[in-house]
Amino acid sequence: MTAKTPLDHTVPIGEHRRPEEAPSEVTRLLCVSAYLSQGYRTGVLGLILGSSKHVVPPSLGFDLVPVLAHCVRARELDREYAAKVLRAWILGSLLLFVLVLWLIRALAATFGAAGANGWQVSLLLLLIALLLPFGALQVLQGENRERLRVTMDEVGAWFLPTLTVAAHRDHVAHVLATELSEETFTGNPPTVELRYRGALAMVGREQYSPVTVYDPRSPFQGAGMALAKQSLALELRPSEDRSETDPLTEREVIDLVRPQLESLAESAVAPSQDRLGRLEIAECVLLPGPLPRGYRREDLPVGDASADAVADHLRESVGEGGEQRRHFLRVRVGGWGEGVVVTVFLRVHTQGRMLLVEISPYLLTPLQEEFHARGVLVGALTNIVDRDDEKVVREALKRCLSTSRNPLAMARAASRFDDDGRLGYRRRDDEPEVVRPPLISLREIVASNGLTPFQEMDVTRYVKTLQVRIGEGVEQALARAGYGTEEFQRQIISIGAGGVFVGGSFHNGAIATGKDTKAEDNSSATHKSGVDFAGGKGS
Repeated sequence: MTAKTPLDHTVPIGEHRRPEEAPSEVTRLLCVSAYLSQGYRTGVLGLILGSSKHVVPPSLGFDLVPVLAHCVRARELDREYAAKVLRAWILGSLLLFVLVLWLIRALAATFGAAGANGWQVSLLLLLIALLLPFGALQVLQGENRERLRVTMDEVGAWFLPTLTVAAHRDHVAHVLATELSEETFTGNPPTVELRYRGALAMVGREQYSPVTVYDPRSPFQGAGMALAKQSLALELRPSEDRSETDPLTEREVIDLVRPQLESLAESAVAPSQDRLGRLEIAECVLLPGPLPRGYRREDLPVGDASADAVADHLRESVGEGGEQRRHFLRVRVGGWGEGVVVTVFLRVHTQGRMLLVEISPYLLTPLQEEFHARGVLVGALTNIVDRDDEKVVREALKRCLSTSRNPLAMARAASRFDDDGRLGYRRRDDEPEVVRPPLISLREIVASNGLTPFQEMDVTRYVKTLQVRIGEGVEQALARAGYGTEEFQRQIISIGAGGVFVGGSFHNGAIATGKDTKAEDNSSATHKSGVDFAGGKGS
């Protein structure tokens, strides 16, 4: 069914991809959709790679680099097909024009033998032949434009060799079956043109970096929808059996909370499939955006935690307690093929013999059904058993791919090689450099915002387990420093039983208690794009 293609070469895993992680199913489905949805592909390239001033949000549970690389290559495949169709139309039109000239010459010879009026008739026929294309362009702008487009496709089906269309479909089918099936997907990005590699490398540095730039309206972009938050304020009082207390710093609390969380992974038995046994714990720092003018995106302190600039931010921001740069302990649990991702952000602050603990859980839901349907199509490509199966798969592939034969549409597609010049991060000399926070989160847009009953149970278990372990770590820190823990235990028990405790001031939040009550927190910014990343068939 498929032919061998030269597109099997891939680049090695980048230095910013964590080697201990296997490629997730979410990453594979997003790569598959790059070939089977033109609308999705256009949206990804335009809103992520096309926005050179905006950093990318953290990639929680997937790898954005291969997704972008496959989108770039899928577009190049479509452009190659458009160029072939356009060349076929040009060659056919030239042959038709030569045929018309030959016919006019024959008519002129016939009428010329009869009298002088033969050349006038021939000239009239030639003018009509030359004016026909201009008349067609006028019709394209009228009410018959859609009807003419369909007619041109029908003419093209007869006019163009069927092998041209079939070769395009087979080429895409070969890529899907040999690189993006469940058995063959490695997560490695395909080779792309040199002008895109710098942009992809920059995305790779930013997506897993402990230091990120945030939008004050949506500081946790990329983590999904917010779940119920906990905010505990506690006055530090010495315990009854101690007259003196040791200083309690934010670093000491975090260093005692972290082992409590890590013990969840250590206690999991070897054959266990519990996702808590593979949770990720990392410290992160959020920098407010946009950054000052003149600060280049290439100079951002992003990358691995071992980098000097990143390590400085992680060290200096602990306990800073300011309104701008913020330090968090981030705990991530990914289940259901990374389709369900729970991320808990913990922030600790001590000041004036007060302890403030903020726990903010977030949830990423599975992908929309369209992405899973495309994954099923790829599975069908690799498991064809008879001609009936092949016919069904080819029809499904035909509906997804942009195999138009319209010469004008193909001319536009083939000529847009420089419509995304921003992808190379080129900037005018007189344009001030401004580094802005993330414009959009691809993972949030393609999420279904729904869970099955079993997924809801798992999310509840993840969040509650992490909250309990965080509480144990904070309580241990209080006891070790010589402070009483009775008030802290009371607050934790009250909140765990469904009550609400607010110590100190409360601003920009939402609280609901009791039966049939509801509270919403609309402080976070909504998506800034109206692009439907799930659908979008080829034109």
